[in-house]
Amino acid sequence: MKQWVLLSLVALFLCIFVACGGSNGEMETQSHGEDGMPSMQKSDSMKSLEEWVRSEPVDVKAVDVNQDGFVYQDPMDWNIIADEEGKCPKCGMFLVKVTIDEAVKNLTDNGYTVQ
Repeated sequence: MKQWVLLSLVALFLCIFVACGGSNGEMETQSHGEDGMPSMQKSDSMKSLEEWVRSEPVDVKAVDVNQDGFVYQDPMDWNIIADEEGKCPKCGMFLVKVTIDEAVKNLTDNGYTVQ
């Protein structure tokens, strides 16, 4: 009986992994090539982690390149901050427009050090 349960769990895990395609976390969109067949490509609204992940201490004012007083921040991964709209390259959530002060507060409230 124990072996059957264990085998069932392993089979379930494999099914989930295969269904997810063994994804590495990058968001992809489906488009059609010239031959009409679907092809997968990285979404234009997705940036690489290196472009938007801010290391500590986070200098939020430096992110505000256009100096409008606003940045875009991921409400799940607080150190993902950009000066343009887009999706988090880590979790795929849309970045939320916040003031510099709100971004600083979000970071400090969640344990990040700010410059």
